[in-house]
Amino acid sequence: MSTKTTLRADADGAPAKACNPALTIAPIAHQHLRAVSAIHRRAFPNSALTQLGLEAVRRYYAWQLDGPHEHRFLGAFGGHLLLGYAIGGTSRGALSGFVRKNKYYLAFCLLLHPLVLFTEPGRTAIGTAARVFRRRHRKLDAQVTLVPAQRSFGMLAIAVDAKLQSRGIGKLLMAAMEKAATSAGYCKMHLTVRITNRKAMAFYERLGWFKSKAGSAWRGGMEKILTQE
Repeated sequence: MSTKTTLRADADGAPAKACNPALTIAPIAHQHLRAVSAIHRRAFPNSALTQLGLEAVRRYYAWQLDGPHEHRFLGAFGGHLLLGYAIGGTSRGALSGFVRKNKYYLAFCLLLHPLVLFTEPGRTAIGTAARVFRRRHRKLDAQVTLVPAQRSFGMLAIAVDAKLQSRGIGKLLMAAMEKAATSAGYCKMHLTVRITNRKAMAFYERLGWFKSKAGSAWRGGMEKILTQE
């Protein structure tokens, strides 16, 4: 999958100086993972993963690329320069599999960066990892089979280089993911956003997403119904 769209990308900073006005949406491959990791760290500077270092971030995205998932992993390129990326589809242990595969490396990272444990993102990540190890494999397998049955395409991540945001790159990536989901026969898309991230919520709502509730309280879930062509 590769599409080209004309986009002015002349923001201040190194990425803009090197980028081509013609933006291409194309699959992410292993050679792009370092660039993906760098964008993640700039876009999410306070995340627990970012604080564990560039290699931890690269390993996370390598698992999303190579793991037993049905993922579409797309990048927005200006020439040969990666400007943003998006991942979506059906995940099978997107976080739990990553933790299990890299548990010793992640433990080593925590020894090097112990202050991560005292941040809110760090505590959340540790709590999630603890729950992962308590789960039985059969229970995890039962959970992941729910998504294909509902034909819902899950958006795992989307990020645009911090110096090039608000220039339409994220919108183009989401349009490409929606097209991929529709082509694969999914009837809807879903994602989770932090309930304090008003900017992200507004972005998704402009693209036709709506808040989905489990019970009376909204916990960050959003959905979009797809129109089959």
